[in-house]
Amino acid sequence: MKIDKRFCQTIDQPMVRIKMKMRIRLLSFAIICSLLFACSSVPSDNPSRIDLSNGNTISQLELATQFYSRGVAELQRENIVEGMNNIKLCASLAHGGCAEILGWYYYKGEHVEKDLEQAEKWEKIAWSTGIKYIYAGLSGALSLAEYYCDESYFGKSKSEILDWAKKAEKLLLQLLVSFSRDEVYQSKELIQQFLDRIESVRNNVKNNACPSLQS
Repeated sequence: MKIDKRFCQTIDQPMVRIKMKMRIRLLSFAIICSLLFACSSVPSDNPSRIDLSNGNTISQLELATQFYSRGVAELQRENIVEGMNNIKLCASLAHGGCAEILGWYYYKGEHVEKDLEQAEKWEKIAWSTGIKYIYAGLSGALSLAEYYCDESYFGKSKSEILDWAKKAEKLLLQLLVSFSRDEVYQSKELIQQFLDRIESVRNNVKNNACPSLQS
């Protein structure tokens, strides 16, 4: 896939020359976590406060961030139950990063029972946060395109699959506009991975290669 001319004003030429990599179906949990740690400090557009039992208040984002940090720490210590409880609490507060991680776990059946409906639900919540949590919204939209391509369970048409790939591309463009030149250069490999995944979905639809379209 060639990088669209719309990227050229933002991305240095070295990025344009990046060699196309093998298609990537899902980012590993480790990559997602490393990205979303940075997202946890994003300022909230909705500074609603939550009353605590000790009389203090905390913003919804601050509370979600605390759950997120605890959840990731517990998972890294292989304390799965406590870790997942915190990730679920974080996701329930509409934290895009936690929602994306939770959707991915439900899809893979890792640490939770495999549940495609829950995977779809949480990836859509991640997508709905846009670029607020950096890559979470983009990853949510792209994961949905891939799920719909791979799983006949969802019963999605070609146009619906392509629509989610387009949603992912739109968020990627928004991110590139918001990034500085240094941020784009530093993220060039990850950006190319997203481009490859978007192109892979489109090629699979075009060539009738989506497993979900075979049944």
